Amino acid sequence: MEILVGTKAKINKVVSNSDTALALGSGGVNVFSTPSMIALMENAALEAIRPFLEDGFDSVGTKISVSHLSATPVGMGVYA
Repeated sequence: MEILVGTKAKINKVVSNSDTALALGSGGVNVFSTPSMIALMENAALEAIRPFLEDGFDSVGTKISVSHLSATPVGMGVYA
C-alpha cells in the first residue's frame, strides 16, 4: 500500500451537547472538547487514506501532538 503525499479529506461537524468538555468529563464548560477535536481529526485522516486501504483494513492514530487554542460553543461549525 502506498499513500500519496498530500492526500486530504475534510469532515465538517456542528458542535452538539454530546461533544462538549462538560459531557465528556474533560472540563467543566459547555464547549467543544479536546477529545472530540482529536476524534474529528482522526476521522478526517482515516477518510483521507481509506481509498488506499485494502478491504477489511482500517487505521488508528498512534501519536498526536495538538494545541486546542479556542473555545467552540454548541451550535457552531468545526472541521478537520
